[in-house]
Amino acid sequence: MPWNKSRNGPIVICPSSEMLYRFYGTTLADWIDEVTQNIQKQTDRPISIRFKEISPKDDIDELIRQAWCVVTHVSSAALDSLRMSVPVVTTGVCAASALATPISEIENPNMPNGREALFSLLANAQFTIEEMSSNNIIDIISNLTVDYFNTSVVV
Repeated sequence: MPWNKSRNGPIVICPSSEMLYRFYGTTLADWIDEVTQNIQKQTDRPISIRFKEISPKDDIDELIRQAWCVVTHVSSAALDSLRMSVPVVTTGVCAASALATPISEIENPNMPNGREALFSLLANAQFTIEEMSSNNIIDIISNLTVDYFNTSVVV
């Protein structure tokens, strides 16, 4: 699926849990403040914050589909965004980071090739208990990762 280049919605911030930020020695509120300030230095687009604890009636997929881009630390919302062809900014290192845009480029976000390769890598790294005990999983994952980062992603 090609990148969605016709989107014009808000920048959607999808924070991780408070516990994660405490692990990194900060707070959820501090991360939101810092990210919001950094975004506002780059653009005057509207910003929407979507917390994980939102009611089940809130459809995160629809929110992401309408977004200019999604900003998160290490949330699965980053992968949801890539899956729906919407650019993503990650402030931490996660599976989506190789395809993410820096906040400084949020007005002209990256839309690199490699989403299909990333999802293939993630799917191929899912193992059953039997596979984990009978195969050399470390070698398999190492080879998948080397192939992905050396040949599949064009940034």
